[in-house]
Amino acid sequence: MKTILVVDDSAVCREPMAAILESHGYRVLRAGDGVRGLELARAEAPDLILLDIVMPRMDGLTMLQALREDPAHKDRCVILVTGTTDRSCILKARSLGVQGYMLKTSFSVDEMLGRVRACLANPAATEGIGREALSSEA
Repeated sequence: MKTILVVDDSAVCREPMAAILESHGYRVLRAGDGVRGLELARAEAPDLILLDIVMPRMDGLTMLQALREDPAHKDRCVILVTGTTDRSCILKARSLGVQGYMLKTSFSVDEMLGRVRACLANPAATEGIGREALSSEA
């Protein structure tokens, strides 16, 4: 069973995503900020992380950077699920090797599940999982 870590400070976003993933057979871990997310990522080594950017205590980009600097977790599959459309944040995430980007206000359940499946099938690829947002023109 694949494990997915959902890191988002908003339970209104985090819990429905987690419930949907669980209903599709995934083991889901939850964290409300980057500090707890990083702890769970290191302790549980999830197959995929769905990560918000704007959070208290530690933001998503700081958490992502800490993972990329850790040899045991540098290749962890990460998809951003955020309300942030700031170009500099998206480009920083791209430079840190994020595999995808979904805007909280405009993705569907089918899109989320498709991107999760694609990332789990091929963690090194960004093709088909938000490539348009991660392009250098973003």
